Amino acid sequence: MTISHKRQQVPIVSLVERRTKGRKMSLAAYMNWKPEDGHKYEWNDGILEQRQMIKQEEFSIVRNLKQAFYRTSAFTEGADLYTEFGCRTSPKQVRVPDVSFYSAKEIDAAAQQEIVPRWVVEIISPFDAGERTHLKVHEYLRAGVEVVWQIYPQLRQVWIFRDTIHITVCSADMLCSADPVLSDLSVTPNDLFATAVQ
Repeated sequence: MTISHKRQQVPIVSLVERRTKGRKMSLAAYMNWKPEDGHKYEWNDGILEQRQMIKQEEFSIVRNLKQAFYRTSAFTEGADLYTEFGCRTSPKQVRVPDVSFYSAKEIDAAAQQEIVPRWVVEIISPFDAGERTHLKVHEYLRAGVEVVWQIYPQLRQVWIFRDTIHITVCSADMLCSADPVLSDLSVTPNDLFATAVQ
């Protein structure tokens, strides 16, 4: 009788990743550094914090969000959405939201000064720690972000924060609002989670 053992698949963690996670780095070095391990990193008081890049299965969410944004007056006036673009939320922190909104004026001023986006979107994966995601909401709002969206693909919900006390939870055909930043953005969770017809 032959007994065959299935080989356990062990995730391959690159040496670069092992040496990077939790590593100390100056702000100047961080701003000029390009990670080589397929992750994005945020800078928190001199320590690198590893974050997931937007995953392929989330591409359609970003596309659907951008298509809704392209119908706004802000887009026709030169505003845009940027993915995984770092922003300083305090002298000790640089965060990399999945999606950030910048007006035309802010885009033009970005070469001369640091700009905090007024609307940010984070796509929350099952691996994101709840406390950490809520602390980041507080951090964004303290920095001057006016609206924070957390998109939960598994729940098919969008959680909207304008302050740290009230949360608007959108599901199904409820309209998600980016007021007061974008009063004419119109998208529902059903729109966001729709996939293109084959």
